[in-house]
Amino acid sequence: MEVVVRVKQRGQVTMPNAVREALSLREGDLLRVTVEGRKIILEPIVEGRAVAVPFDARRLDGLVGIVRLGGDAVEDTERVDD
Repeated sequence: MEVVVRVKQRGQVTMPNAVREALSLREGDLLRVTVEGRKIILEPIVEGRAVAVPFDARRLDGLVGIVRLGGDAVEDTERVDD
């Protein structure tokens, strides 16, 4: 993903919503700023906070139904994957 942003009066930039969502960033999160040559690298620092991980909800729905009925989660995961 590549976007162009403008540097504002006090060196501030607005990170587009698509970027924040892609990285699960929220207000108050910390970013490590690194300069490499003429590049600025912003790297999220995640301490003690769960980070959203993409998954297929249909797979989760299948597992929830199986485990709720007293199944074995490890074996049932293999069965759902098949």
